[in-house]
Amino acid sequence: MIEFKRTGNNILGIDEYYYEGVRFLYKKGKSSKICCFFPSFVQVGKSQRYHYLREFSNIEETTLWFLDTEKGRGSYALDDNFKFLNKIKFIIEKIKKMNSKIFLLGSSKGATIALFIYSLFTSNKDIYLCVHAPQFYLVDFLNTTKSNDIKNNIESIFQGDYDQIFHTLYKDKKFKACSRIYISCGVDDGYHLRKALPYLFDLLVKKKLSPIFIPVSGSHNDTSIQEYIKIVHSLLNGTLEYDIYKFTIEQLINLILKFEDHILFENTIFNKSHAESILKNHFKNNTKIISIKSKNYIIETPYFADVLYTIYYRDNEGTKKNYDYTKKRIYYIKVEGNLREIAFFLKLNSKVLTVKLDSFDIEQIILNTSSDAIYYA
Repeated sequence: MIEFKRTGNNILGIDEYYYEGVRFLYKKGKSSKICCFFPSFVQVGKSQRYHYLREFSNIEETTLWFLDTEKGRGSYALDDNFKFLNKIKFIIEKIKKMNSKIFLLGSSKGATIALFIYSLFTSNKDIYLCVHAPQFYLVDFLNTTKSNDIKNNIESIFQGDYDQIFHTLYKDKKFKACSRIYISCGVDDGYHLRKALPYLFDLLVKKKLSPIFIPVSGSHNDTSIQEYIKIVHSLLNGTLEYDIYKFTIEQLINLILKFEDHILFENTIFNKSHAESILKNHFKNNTKIISIKSKNYIIETPYFADVLYTIYYRDNEGTKKNYDYTKKRIYYIKVEGNLREIAFFLKLNSKVLTVKLDSFDIEQIILNTSSDAIYYA
């Protein structure tokens, strides 16, 4: 490591290095994998620190931990002309061997920096991206979290519209089709589910990338972080199994309904076999899974509904009158659509559909549902 100078600091037995303003820890490993961890926020008034150091200091992979720019709590590694980001990329490439696999890792701000770095590589062949709850529109997030110090840091050193930074970095990039992108988020992390991930997934998919969304329990800085740590360990060990992250149908429905853009959910770990298992578990033996084609599901389920009967008769004077009454009856309903549409159906919101039936004594059946994808057997 000729280009990189030691600072003299040693944390948990790992030497710190310095290269043109970039401070980082470097631990040489035995495997051909290189793990790169990027820093999250620290509390206001606290000094920057290396994140995920204790959790991954003993892994066999060669590992780098980076700090943000030296200004206060950092600036999302942003400076004029992306010099700082490119220096990080230079460090990684210097340490990378011919056949090394690079893993870009981090949560929150660190996840966002990892995504920035990903865009700088001309080839994404051997790059794995595994991040947790990244931001997308930085101005909105910094305003929401009242992180004025970081906002001021960025505005003082970055020349450009940093709220559109993802569009700037990914604009002219052409990637090979890739599914080695894993993005997790807590199911109770409403901000990132609504205001970050849908836009991020939309951008990545348009770039012919296939990100996989892994929902985990918790919100932003609680149990979800522990779940993310498990995901990274599993990914490095080659044992990442999506079945670990199964949810009940109620959790699944609530998760789907938080999304403003269904493209996020269509790229989830809920594959065909998983979807079938959770649907069967919810509907027990009363529902048939008719077919699962691509992202489209067809189920047949019993539904209790108030049926309006209308009996017509004539009174003594011969005037036609009618008598209405309701009775609960069970019908088998075919529901077709993606998991989002089925979830809306199961949620049974307030929209009313009036459906004509062929039975001679039934005028109509009224269902309270919000699904537009309902067919009657």
